[in-house]
Amino acid sequence: MLDCGQPTNFSHTFPQYEEKLLTDDTDVRMTLWCPIADLLAIAHKGGSLSICRNGVHTVWSWLGEADVMSMAWRPDGKELAVGLESGLVRVFNMALPYPSSTIVWRSISQGISISSLNWNDYDSVASKEKLASGLLLLRIITATRNAHSSVLLLIALWHRSLGSFTQPCIARDQLAHHCSVRVRMLGIDARNISEGELDSELPDETHQINILTICDSEGNIHFCASGRYFASTIPLLAHGLQDAVVLQSVVSSDLQSMSLMAKARIEGATTTADQDAETLCWVIIDTSILNQRASQLANIAQKSFHIRACLKYISICNDALAKQYRGIAGLSSSNLKKFEQVLLDHEGKPWNTCYLPADPCCAHRYVKESNATPIVEFLGLLATGMTSQPLHYYLEQVLTEQQIRKWEKEANAGFQSMLRIICEYIQPACDRLLCLLNDLNAYSRWKENYDDMVSEGLSCTAISLVGAFHGRYQELIVALKKTSESFQEFIAWARYMVQHVVDPGSTGRSACSRPLLIVDFLENSLISDRISNFFVMNESASFEPFLPSVNFGDQPFLPAAYPFRFKLPLSLPSDIHRPSLFEFLDKLNQTVEEIFATPAQSLQRHLKVVKCFPLCPYEGVEHQGKTQLYGSINRNTTVRIITEDAIHQQYAGFVIVEKGRRKLYMLNLAMQYNSSTMTVSDIKVARFDVQDVIVSDMEMFDDQELGMVLVDPTAEGRTYIATVAYPEIEYSNVDVETVRATSATRATENLVLNRYMELKDMENVILGSNGRQRRRILSVVDDSGKILVLEMDEGEADDVDEQIDDDE
Repeated sequence: MLDCGQPTNFSHTFPQYEEKLLTDDTDVRMTLWCPIADLLAIAHKGGSLSICRNGVHTVWSWLGEADVMSMAWRPDGKELAVGLESGLVRVFNMALPYPSSTIVWRSISQGISISSLNWNDYDSVASKEKLASGLLLLRIITATRNAHSSVLLLIALWHRSLGSFTQPCIARDQLAHHCSVRVRMLGIDARNISEGELDSELPDETHQINILTICDSEGNIHFCASGRYFASTIPLLAHGLQDAVVLQSVVSSDLQSMSLMAKARIEGATTTADQDAETLCWVIIDTSILNQRASQLANIAQKSFHIRACLKYISICNDALAKQYRGIAGLSSSNLKKFEQVLLDHEGKPWNTCYLPADPCCAHRYVKESNATPIVEFLGLLATGMTSQPLHYYLEQVLTEQQIRKWEKEANAGFQSMLRIICEYIQPACDRLLCLLNDLNAYSRWKENYDDMVSEGLSCTAISLVGAFHGRYQELIVALKKTSESFQEFIAWARYMVQHVVDPGSTGRSACSRPLLIVDFLENSLISDRISNFFVMNESASFEPFLPSVNFGDQPFLPAAYPFRFKLPLSLPSDIHRPSLFEFLDKLNQTVEEIFATPAQSLQRHLKVVKCFPLCPYEGVEHQGKTQLYGSINRNTTVRIITEDAIHQQYAGFVIVEKGRRKLYMLNLAMQYNSSTMTVSDIKVARFDVQDVIVSDMEMFDDQELGMVLVDPTAEGRTYIATVAYPEIEYSNVDVETVRATSATRATENLVLNRYMELKDMENVILGSNGRQRRRILSVVDDSGKILVLEMDEGEADDVDEQIDDDE
């Protein structure tokens, strides 16, 4: 039975704000309003997503690779997270007038979908952060082993507090600028740099943090700081919930607690039937560790963002470096193959005596060695100045003056580009990376705040790797300069010999002034390749000789300035197998991933399930409308947390069919936080008989009203929208078993509605609200694509418009 009351604090109906018939795909799966702007995200069947101004005017549309299962707006409205059935989470940049997304999460197994998303913002007390910064300086200085190290770390932290560095290094915006503009000239695809971590900023205020909560269809709940940095995971399987799928979830505004509705099989059930049956469960999770470590997570997330951006930047530049190297090596290889083909073409043919030397011994040698290799031919020419018939043909017909100019021009451009990429792009980025890693090392020494969150050993290893990586680039610079010099001498000699063959009387100068450089080029660049070991994987190479231990008081490795610069040990044998640049980069990425995986392992030990209430068999939870279209999207469950100082009022609601009758359950639970302790009250329940109507959708709009879409089955499916003041419902104290034994639960005769309104000519309606305290609006969308945007507070839109006019 329903009772339509009219409390004085609510109007009776909902004034209409907008109405439109959508022209896009009308099979709407879900809608979600932006928390700060009148933007409505509409997810359609087939993976399409639309962003609409005022809910009706399309801004842009996007077609994804899988159906949208969940959505969440960042609290400031700058980004929208979309969870897909394929297990991906994409974050859209809402500052752009077109769809631009970044994949921030990818499920590790096939068949895992994203069932629920939440995005919360939290701002700790700024004064506490300032006090912590002062303690950070004091703690680290007293923890260092000598005065030299203290001075270095003090300088590092001082520059970090200013938000910039005085040493020559590339800042993040400079990295993006270099990537998108200047590096393009060197063969780098700038489109690769505009994707991923480089496309959005993190807040500079490290006391501000937002947490993106990702729930997947395997019952895992993942927490990502700033929407990108993986912070921790809590698996529901570890708490007795098998095959759990989160249906609805919410995290408190202060990150202290989380409430969710899930369907799962209960481990340890008394009967086999209960073990096999899916049960609807209300789960309360203590996430207070996220509140306590908010500042630390913000700092680590910010460093993770910048370090990964630097590594990606270096990786892209390294790819461009390898591309230039392959171009240079390809030129030498192409000319060498042409000469080899000439030798093969002349094999077995009689020699023309006009090309043989006058000395009979030399002539006999050329006849015997008709299978001479290119290196033998070139060395013979360099030693005697005489050409064999194949070499004469090669110099006259193949390696012409035009070919020499082309070879010289392209190779010199490649050498210059490689040196420029290293000196102007990679080395400054390595300097920046050293600064960021040193900040992490400083965190690891503040044991009171960052103990078990940042590993000092791993941070030191990463610093050593960057130093050795930098040293390998120094070796590459030396090799490039030497190769370039020998190439120039070879080209000058080749040009002379070609001219001498074509016109013998025109060459009066000496053939070459530095023959050893020509021999060096022939042996180390034409026949073999001294630069290849920088780019080709070497399985026998080891990193150990290249990782000098980091000692903050060891002057040979650390100069008396910031940032640190490293050199490879002078005693390192020149013939030792050196890892390639790609192997160094892979090792560095692996070490960085280990560094940032440490906080997740630490936080996971503190995340815990406080309460788990098995409510009822899941098959009894009513599914209305298009079950196949919605999939695991359940529109008959809802949860919310109302935070009042240290008290969290947990609310949950669901609709169930019991013995052929429809019931609406409302649950209430209070959690109180006192310093380091937490108190949980008994669960309270209210049950309502709603047999007269079908509740096809329900959502807690805000801290005041529960919204429902009601369908009257006796009146040709007439549809209504109604609200209930759920905090004012009379709840009864019961235990868990009483909740499950629904026949014993107290049933209220009438469900008092605050307001209701008929939705004329609308069926299978989907509900959504913006959840604001002011300018509250909601939308309803039906099968035909008709959308209504309604005001929840009459006249408030006019007041807002007048306020805007006054401000102008």
